[in-house]
Amino acid sequence: MVVINDGSMKDRVVRWCTSDIFGCCSCMLFETVGIPYRHIILAARGEKLEELPLAYILKRFEIRCKRERVYDEEGNLLDEKPIDANEVESWKKISTVRNKVEDLIQQAKGSKEGMDFLVSSVMNIEASLAHILPTTVQTRRDEYEGFIGCQIPDQINIHPPTDVLSKGRSKRIKKSKELPKSRKRKNANQEAPSQ
Repeated sequence: MVVINDGSMKDRVVRWCTSDIFGCCSCMLFETVGIPYRHIILAARGEKLEELPLAYILKRFEIRCKRERVYDEEGNLLDEKPIDANEVESWKKISTVRNKVEDLIQQAKGSKEGMDFLVSSVMNIEASLAHILPTTVQTRRDEYEGFIGCQIPDQINIHPPTDVLSKGRSKRIKKSKELPKSRKRKNANQEAPSQ
């Protein structure tokens, strides 16, 4: 248990568990907001930790937080509305391949032989995919049409504006504050009060 006084009115109490390498602070900011606050970081420094424990690194702080799609228990996609079932399956496969390749890069990053083997393996995969898939080159126009969802016309007819027969210069439309206010006029026909 560590008591931290950081100049505020309250002393913060950090309970640090050495077996789990996890601490709970009385400010409860990590539990509520999800940010490892300075009280916990000071307690971790007091325990001579070089890195922040993995329990404090949330999924939103990781590199590939946006690459993974969110599914419920039945495997339905929660983030976006898929077009069809085949697209959902392809999204799942793309997500697993990206994650696996990212893990392999992290593993092989430490050694030169590992990186050389990874590069040669990826090049072999590329060569084998070139034999399996047809070699169709997608033009930029096809790519745009696929993105938009409709065909781009070859010829566009622009209708010129009709001539306007207005005389003088155009005037600005005044705001309601700028318009003259109507004044109440005294009725001349009213009789003066009798004395």
